[in-house]
Amino acid sequence: MFKYNNKCLIICFLLCGLFSELKANDCNINISGHIHDESTGELLDHVHIYIEELALGAVSEDDGNFIFEDLCAGEYHLIFSHIGCNPKYVYLNLVQDTFVHVLLDHHASELEGVVIKDKSGKEETSNSQTIGSAQILDEANSNLAAITETISGVSSIRNGSGIGKPVIHGLYGNRIAILNNGVRQSGQQWGIDHSPEIDPLSANEIKVIKGAASLAHPGSGLGGVVISSPGKIVREPHLHGNVVMLGESNGRGGGLHIQANQYAGKVGWKITGTIKKAGDLRSPNYFLNNTGHEAYNFTGQLEHSVSEKLKLNFYGSTYNTTIGILRGSHIGNRSDLIAALGSDVPNFTEPDFSYAIDAPKQKVQHHLLKVSSKYFISDDSWLEAYSAFQLNDRKEFDIRRSGRTEIPALDLNQQTWSNSISFQTATKNDLKIKTGLDSEVIFNRNDSETGILPIIPDYNAFEQAAFIHGTKRFGIVLSEFGIRYGNVIQRVKAIEDGSPPLIKPYANNFNRFTFIGGLSTSINDLFNINFNTGYANRNPNVNELYSNGLHQGVSGIEEGDVDLQNESALKTTLSFSGRKKDRFSYELLGYFQAFSDYIYLNPTGEIRPTIRGSFPVFKYEQEDADIFGLDFTAFYAINPSLIINSNVAFVRGRLLDSDVPVINLPSDNLRHSVSYRFGEALNFNKVHFENMEIGLTHRYVFRQGRILEWQDFVIAPDAYQLYSLEFSGDLQLRKNRMRIKFGVDNLLDTVYRDYLNRQRYFADDLGRNFNLVVTYKF
Repeated sequence: MFKYNNKCLIICFLLCGLFSELKANDCNINISGHIHDESTGELLDHVHIYIEELALGAVSEDDGNFIFEDLCAGEYHLIFSHIGCNPKYVYLNLVQDTFVHVLLDHHASELEGVVIKDKSGKEETSNSQTIGSAQILDEANSNLAAITETISGVSSIRNGSGIGKPVIHGLYGNRIAILNNGVRQSGQQWGIDHSPEIDPLSANEIKVIKGAASLAHPGSGLGGVVISSPGKIVREPHLHGNVVMLGESNGRGGGLHIQANQYAGKVGWKITGTIKKAGDLRSPNYFLNNTGHEAYNFTGQLEHSVSEKLKLNFYGSTYNTTIGILRGSHIGNRSDLIAALGSDVPNFTEPDFSYAIDAPKQKVQHHLLKVSSKYFISDDSWLEAYSAFQLNDRKEFDIRRSGRTEIPALDLNQQTWSNSISFQTATKNDLKIKTGLDSEVIFNRNDSETGILPIIPDYNAFEQAAFIHGTKRFGIVLSEFGIRYGNVIQRVKAIEDGSPPLIKPYANNFNRFTFIGGLSTSINDLFNINFNTGYANRNPNVNELYSNGLHQGVSGIEEGDVDLQNESALKTTLSFSGRKKDRFSYELLGYFQAFSDYIYLNPTGEIRPTIRGSFPVFKYEQEDADIFGLDFTAFYAINPSLIINSNVAFVRGRLLDSDVPVINLPSDNLRHSVSYRFGEALNFNKVHFENMEIGLTHRYVFRQGRILEWQDFVIAPDAYQLYSLEFSGDLQLRKNRMRIKFGVDNLLDTVYRDYLNRQRYFADDLGRNFNLVVTYKF
């Protein structure tokens, strides 16, 4: 018995030793790699690398290399973070020594190069900049227009602070194509009080194209393109996402945003949801009564890899918002309106704060469904197709008599079907071609139960287009070309004044032609040249032809002109740019756009009394015009910690027949910022605090003094300057990550009015605002 037990012990020891040896072997695995700047290809040092499962961190060396030694086999999540970069998350199922090559977009918040390469490898000669997911989340309190304002040459035309549209090189509205997940946003985009119905927090990146090459995208915008992209779902088998909590003092607003995603097998899904609510905003000296807003948004995304060659995608979003309109912008009679225009304090100003949103107000819903597919014929050739449906429902409420205030004064419903098919290929001689067909059908209807004649009529619109776009490289020179032809048919039932009003049908048929061309070359890192030119025409929109009534959201009467013709433009851009490693970068962009039959909304000087009050009158007119300007962006690192950024934008415009300035162009503006980045991370127990940064921004906006007094109801406001302060940093917890961004806008509580804010007629702009965004990643 003793011998038997002794043998058992020997066998047990041998088995335990073997098991221990196997475990030791399993825990002798290394993860190593190097980290490059995605834009420049340079190695990045002092990048923080963190393994969530082990709460283990490291920092890349001066040569961009890193290593983790003696790790056990298993599943690990690595986080790569660096100041000025969007964090990168890497999932590894570790079974042997593994080498990782990581690319960080180190210049996402700085300056994008002349030749832009996106993730698909496509090249463009156009000038563009991209706002990454990290910056979008940091600006969670802002709308789409406000976020894009950080780019030189981009501003926004607003009606208060809750409503805004992007302005690129002085152009906005129908001249700017806005794409939501590749689909042209279709809604009531004709009004400056009609914000794009897109939740920016649903986007993984927002790209702004300023050059003529923007004409190659759906919508053929003469001014540029804003592209909101949700991005692909990360191929990660575990559930990940983030929770964003936000708040701001001005308006006592708050919100919550949640995103979750997972990829299991051949199917990936992602959902996002956003809730926001704010009450009366405040200028430095008084409340802006009835300027609260609330929003409830949701998106869902599904990807299915049917095979190695066929991919299917499903996307849906719903955007729901209620926005209050300043009560003091709606005046009962002519004399009160004249007194209110440019007054120090708006009418109906109350001393108390309120979350209530009463008339005048807007209620807007926008829903999007998209099904798309991509079939790879080969590694260099593929077919893409999508079909999308959009439903836009807009209700605008006015102060009405006899208990009818809750009946919309304007009730518009628009349905849009969009279809596209394209083929893309790349040849061995550096030629890349994309060609395709697009179609769009729009049904726009008014609710006849409002009791008020609608400002725009019912109509149907049908558009078909064909395009070809390509790039070809000749040594160090990249060339780009593109042609697009489209046909637009409108069937309109216009309402003409009379007793009773008469319905007059119109049938319009417009042709659109677009051409683009560009050249780009890189002499060296410090000197790149980019030339781009493009011609396009667009048909007058229905509102420009047939508007006839009160535009409630901007407190003005608008009148169209049925004799308007196609608007044509030739735009040329020339830019110089360069970069010296991570120390310095710049871009100087000049542009000139010659318009034939430029369409604009002109203040007539008339104040017209109606049963709903007295309102200024605006009329759509048309004549030749030139618009030109200059953008300058620079980044300079005095040392790795002290960073200076500078943006400068100037734009000029002139109506050639009248020989007067073009109205509604942005004022000249300067934006400078200095930030200090703390190089070393701080550790408190198991909390790792890194990527800390504090920054001060100064913005100076010149007076729009070129506008003549008789061209507007109120002379342009004075120049102003604003300061903002912000602090941000990342907290690495054991398995999760948290980011905190705290800021103060209008730090000195400056009293000012902005020329491109239609609310300037009646009230001052916003006062000091403390804002906080906390992002928790899981």
